[in-house]
Amino acid sequence: NGYRIGFSVFALSQRVGSASLLRSVGRPVLVDLVAMTRGTAHLAVLEGTGTYYLEKLGGTRSVHALSKVGGRLPLTCTASGKLLLAMSSHHEDLLDLVMAERMQRLTTHSTLDHATLRRELDTIREHELSTEHEEALLGFKSFAVPIYDSGQTVIAALSLTVPVSHSGDDALVRTLRLASAGITRQHTKLAMGTERRVPTLTLYR
Repeated sequence: NGYRIGFSVFALSQRVGSASLLRSVGRPVLVDLVAMTRGTAHLAVLEGTGTYYLEKLGGTRSVHALSKVGGRLPLTCTASGKLLLAMSSHHEDLLDLVMAERMQRLTTHSTLDHATLRRELDTIREHELSTEHEEALLGFKSFAVPIYDSGQTVIAALSLTVPVSHSGDDALVRTLRLASAGITRQHTKLAMGTERRVPTLTLYR
């Protein structure tokens, strides 16, 4: 059917364009985040039942080996993945799909219990913040916050990964929220055609 093929191509082009815009807006913010925190910054989106990484900067060799731009990781093992799962507009249906598949573990700390996962997702929705502690990689912890479209739909997750020995997590989360708000604001302006260039985004300590 020519209509269906044409619509599929259009939908794909829209997704590619949105991802490209997110990367353009997000990259300078990730640069600032890495400089300020010395952590590994990720920009990720939902793809099926996985976490798809649009951009990544910084990090140790171990973190580099785990995640990569264009790569995928399980939704339930990463801070970004759990945030995208919890805040999806179809989170119940998506959660059913995830649970119907065999839930994966990246470490012995990865959650496999369905009831525990549901409680954690409820908490993430309440606080708009996702965390993981050695669930993706031993020796590291991560924090993720949402990036929105022009409304209240979450379109991506911004995360930071740091060693478990890192102190000052509250300040790190505040910085992460400032960064995600900046990306949301500039992405909305560009997507709506009210701004033609990507400005330099400055974060404040």
